[in-house]
Amino acid sequence: MKKYISIILVGLSAVAFFLSATHPFALKAKVGRFVTCRMERTQEQAQQDYENYKKDPAANERFKHLDGDGDGVACESLPKQSHND
Repeated sequence: MKKYISIILVGLSAVAFFLSATHPFALKAKVGRFVTCRMERTQEQAQQDYENYKKDPAANERFKHLDGDGDGVACESLPKQSHND
């Protein structure tokens, strides 16, 4: 019985770690981590984050990777947000 409980706890810990380490909002909240385009879903979301955080020099250091070519447009390779009404 103890063996099964240990296996379940290890499995739950692994799932919790994976979810906390891969969720974009969780990564953005962690101090010292760089935010990259792979953590954003759409170009508009990336642009909004880039614009919001570039005003703060400390946060800008983490978010500067969203604009790889320095043209002011974040994550140009991401898909555009669809506006389905």
